[in-house]
Amino acid sequence: MLRSFPTLRVDVSAGVDSLDPGLSYSPECWQSLWNVYLSPYGYQHVKGRASSQIVPALAEGMPDISSGGRVYEFRLRKGLRYSDGTPVKAGDFAHAIRRLYLLDSVGAPLFDDVVGASAAAASRGTISGIKTDDYARSITVRLKRPSASFINALASLFAAPIPPSTPSRDQTLEPIPSTGPYRISQVRWPKEFTLTRNRYFKSTETVPATNPDRIVVSVVNGGKVALGQLVTGGADYADVPIAPAALQPAKRKQRLQVHARTDASTQYFFMNTTLRPFNDVRVRRAVNYALDRQRLVEIFGGQATASENILPPVYPSYRRHDLYPYDLAKARALVRQAGAKGARVTVFAPTQPVQARAAVLYLAHQLVAIGLRPRPQTKLLPPAQYWTAVGNKNTNAQIGYAFWTQSIPNPLAWFEPLLGGDETSGLTNTNYSFADSAALNAGIDRLGRAPELTAEVNAQWAALDRRAMRWAPLAPFLNTRSLDALSTRIDSRCYVSNTLYGVDYGRLCLKRGAAAR
Repeated sequence: MLRSFPTLRVDVSAGVDSLDPGLSYSPECWQSLWNVYLSPYGYQHVKGRASSQIVPALAEGMPDISSGGRVYEFRLRKGLRYSDGTPVKAGDFAHAIRRLYLLDSVGAPLFDDVVGASAAAASRGTISGIKTDDYARSITVRLKRPSASFINALASLFAAPIPPSTPSRDQTLEPIPSTGPYRISQVRWPKEFTLTRNRYFKSTETVPATNPDRIVVSVVNGGKVALGQLVTGGADYADVPIAPAALQPAKRKQRLQVHARTDASTQYFFMNTTLRPFNDVRVRRAVNYALDRQRLVEIFGGQATASENILPPVYPSYRRHDLYPYDLAKARALVRQAGAKGARVTVFAPTQPVQARAAVLYLAHQLVAIGLRPRPQTKLLPPAQYWTAVGNKNTNAQIGYAFWTQSIPNPLAWFEPLLGGDETSGLTNTNYSFADSAALNAGIDRLGRAPELTAEVNAQWAALDRRAMRWAPLAPFLNTRSLDALSTRIDSRCYVSNTLYGVDYGRLCLKRGAAAR
């Protein structure tokens, strides 16, 4: 039921980058823009795992996929208009994709599998793999190869149609007309921007009507400022990290409310499968048995959920497995069986965050407990150097800390960068374990061509997660949790957090009798 009210006030951190859907890549901006610029497809405005499900937004229905997953055909809904009243045409989608390449947008690679997609083709005026018919409202996209993640590209902000007159430069200060429930009506960049209702927007089953008439988004410096705004009534929601220790007193005094959500982020230890002693699966399994994952949750301040899965629990493809209960005796036996007792090991860690350093100190202690010999000094590197170093095969990093956060809510975006054998040949990569298993590569390749995340495909990804963890190139230990702080005037029943975009501003509403601003 619609529960409209005049103004929602939101605080975000200083990570804002752009209000142009072709250039924005920061969570702080995406959280606002997904209710401003609609793409042919989008994510459900609901809670839980279902929020990663892709549904039609501007399109009439899900695409017809043919030619073995290489051709996508769909039609835009009838009567679509931008917030300035001009009609939305099928050709506007083609213009938006072409513009990504002209802008050298970070979103352009999402469309690299489209036939003819390149900066050179964009500068000539057309991308041959995209055909549109404005009269029929139809769009046909041809791919070079099947791709499990292409539907996510069509659901990204980068795929939002824009008027063909839109210049190929950042439009933050001259906002592009919108197709969603809101338009950007005022910009005081980079301090504040305001969203107001788009009078041409018509709600659908998948893109519902929204509650706030106006959303004022303010950029603040630090959690202390954001907390002060919440407790004094200056803000209704803060998308700003606030220390849990600071939140709890205010919560106890009922000056704000807090909602916890599990992030699509996995913390893990990598083990280099090409180097002794971790080239033996028994040693890798021993490390997994040696981890008291609940202890690691405590090291991370309790704001986490213990896990030994690669995929996060917020995905429909997640199936919790319990392959490695904490068992030091079993871990010691596996090390002995592998002939690895007393093997020298260097543990790697970044200097930040501090929890990572504490986690590897715990890891080193457990390695001693199972019969390995970690060197007294952990190899500490600043973050700017660390990830490049452990991703370089010449560094010979045996074991260390790592984490992965989703780019898109699709299992392929986890397995390919973390475990794909193709990711081990360069000087730098994200497959820090240098995993190159024929069985895993085949599974990733096969599922990477599945164009839809059906229930059956999700089950196959879950099975691949389990198979990967039996081979144990990684030792996942937790999924972080975030705390969303809201003012007491917000009705908690209207709180909706999306897997990709976080708190859905448009769904928030006021408690009965709460004063409107």
